[in-house]
Amino acid sequence: MTTLQKIDSPITKADQCRWAADLARPLMEGEVDPLEFITKLKGLQAALSEVEKNKEVRDLVLQEISKHGKEASWHGARLSPREVGVKYDYSQCNDPIYARLLDEKAALDAQLKERESFLKSVPAGTTLLDPETGEVYELYPAVRMATESYAVTFKKE
Repeated sequence: MTTLQKIDSPITKADQCRWAADLARPLMEGEVDPLEFITKLKGLQAALSEVEKNKEVRDLVLQEISKHGKEASWHGARLSPREVGVKYDYSQCNDPIYARLLDEKAALDAQLKERESFLKSVPAGTTLLDPETGEVYELYPAVRMATESYAVTFKKE
């Protein structure tokens, strides 16, 4: 099995593009089954993602970076600690204005959702009257837009 330790040269953006082209070449040349190819590729992506999410791996890398100061480098790649996924919890602030705004937002979100459902199914050319302005206007259904792709789902064992 190939391991990351066997990668001993610089990893540049150009290398990444070359590797991507090398990986895709057998598919593009009809040498491998597209379903097998994409399933294996997605499996590898998922495995790499699991390694990146592993707290022990992250801690070891951060520990090693800290030995070098604020950042470290390996064959031209810079590694530096970052805060990611910063979130704030406002529930303990005890701010009545914030609470009121949240309630207003929830009410508006509900109204928007209801109106969007209506606009998805309204018959084209429906004539309505705006009760606030008295304006008569013609409605058309929302335009559905989508991009076709695929999903790969793995069995849980």
